[in-house]
Amino acid sequence: MRLQFIEPGKPIQNAFIESFNSRLRDECLNEQVFVSLADARQRIEQWRVQYNRERPHSSLGYLAPEEFAASTGQTGSAPAARNALLSRSEDGSAFTLIWDCTAGLFEWRYTIDETVYILEGSVIVEDAAGGTRRLEAGATAFFPAGSRAVWRVESYVRKVAFCRKPMPRGYLLAKKVARAALRKVGWRKPGDDGINMFNVAS
Repeated sequence: MRLQFIEPGKPIQNAFIESFNSRLRDECLNEQVFVSLADARQRIEQWRVQYNRERPHSSLGYLAPEEFAASTGQTGSAPAARNALLSRSEDGSAFTLIWDCTAGLFEWRYTIDETVYILEGSVIVEDAAGGTRRLEAGATAFFPAGSRAVWRVESYVRKVAFCRKPMPRGYLLAKKVARAALRKVGWRKPGDDGINMFNVAS
């Protein structure tokens, strides 16, 4: 199955929209008090123009988009990206995507844990500390929720992404305590958490 459009309320299915939504919320919506619908439209439009034309972007070497386009001779056309949802857990906390993109430079802000496997092409990834790594076909990388990375796609890259929404710390602590209690009373043995799918019986 290949999605032609992202599902309502699922911005993670489009990395560009997810990043934009995060910026819009943090830098505009959370900073304003709108007195009317007309006021909201005017303020959001002002922010959009400033974001697209004047605001320096870290993914563009802290240049404004128009400055970056002029310095590189680019026409300003965005990378062409496609994605398709391959699978999703019943509770919606985990899903798998296949994604590809043409040449471009952009920033990811991860709101979920994501493990990627590069199927084809390559990408140069720069983390928040300035470290860089080249991911080519066969490479894997893990991006935890809360992290960010700049992706520089030189010509083309295709990946499969294994995504998981992190559980609240309170839930994880309660789960750990419950498992320890079950082991103590003998209802659960060490190793019961493992999956035996690939174990071969002797």
